[in-house]
This record gives sequence, structure tokens and C-alpha cells, in this order.
Amino acid sequence: MVKIIMLIFMHIIGDSVLQNQKLRQQKIESVLYLLKHVGIYILVFVIFSPIILGLTLIQTLMFCLVTALLHFVEDYFFTKIKKHYWDSNDYNYVATFSVIEHVLHVILLIATFMIMFPGAIDVSSWFNDFKVHLLNS
Repeated sequence: MVKIIMLIFMHIIGDSVLQNQKLRQQKIESVLYLLKHVGIYILVFVIFSPIILGLTLIQTLMFCLVTALLHFVEDYFFTKIKKHYWDSNDYNYVATFSVIEHVLHVILLIATFMIMFPGAIDVSSWFNDFKVHLLNS
């Protein structure tokens, strides 16, 4: 569970905290700025994955490559969708797609980690804890 929380924390730092409003706007207009956005995002994972997630250098680089690719593709399509609604002054759709985008980012990030490193996160204990909680209720 700690690794999932750390993945989410690294996502928030890389995708929001280290990104300024100007770059958020520029990534909508240009693939070059989208690449810069993804570069900043993935730098957090390159630096902290060995420390926090316990990955080797090779594992970190492979995980970051896959994560960067998925993040780029997802952001590319979501920026197109959100720009369309922004230009149409449908701001509720922009907000809705922003939430969907971030939820999908986190799901893909966790799924990528669990697929690439099976056993790194023990989900079976979650079910056992849930069963114990149900029996004690």
C-alpha cells in the first residue's frame, strides 16, 4: 500500500507541483512543450524510484520509459479534447475531462508498476484484511 501512495505522491509532484500555469497552457498548443511537461514529470520518477520504490537503475529506466510514453499519449489526446471544449466555452466539460485524465493517469501508473514488477505490491493481503474486517464487524 505504501508503494501505491508513493506512486500517487510522485505523480502529484511531477504532474502538478513542478508544472507552472504557463507550461500547462503551452503543452496544449505545442508538442514540444508537451514533451517538456513529460520530461519534468518523468524526472521525478527517475530520481525517486530507486529511493522510494527500491528499483534498480535498469528497472527505473524501463519503468520511466513506459510511464513517459503512456503519459505523453494520454496528455496528447486529453489536451486536444479539453482544448475543443475550452474553445467552445464548455468549461464544465474541461473540468470533467481534467478529473478523468488524472484518474486515468494514476490507474495507468499503478497498473504499469504492478505489471512490470509483479509481487512488488502485495494485494492479496488487502483481501485478507478486508475479510478479517468483515468477520469482526
